[in-house]
Amino acid sequence: METVTTERRRIAVDQAVQSSAQEFVTASTSRHIASMHAVFDDDRTVQLPSALVDVVTQAIEALSTGAAVTAMALPRELSTTVAADLLGVSRPTLMKMIGRGEISAHKVGSHHRLVRDDVFALRRDRQIARAAATHELLVAGEAFD
Repeated sequence: METVTTERRRIAVDQAVQSSAQEFVTASTSRHIASMHAVFDDDRTVQLPSALVDVVTQAIEALSTGAAVTAMALPRELSTTVAADLLGVSRPTLMKMIGRGEISAHKVGSHHRLVRDDVFALRRDRQIARAAATHELLVAGEAFD
């Protein structure tokens, strides 16, 4: 039986962190951040790859608004429990979605596994659909004003 574990670390956002993040965002407004460097306690400096610069920048932007930032390490294949949690649905609902072909899964023994990128793609699609539905409701509501 394969065990799938995830690790979550919550970064505390106090006023000092939020203020520092806001200063960073303000300083970088209308500019592209070309590079970042990490300086270690032995004075060694390493340049971060551009993909990591984007991740760090997004985290700082979120922190600047006071949002909590969660870092998760997820394997390539997810259990149905983890996938359902990421999608914000119950496990039985996810199993129905798999049955209807809304998301693909494969079996490992008697357990279903989902590809992490497929889960995130479905989550993004669901968020877009919710935003569109919300917009339609707002437009419909304005028609009654």
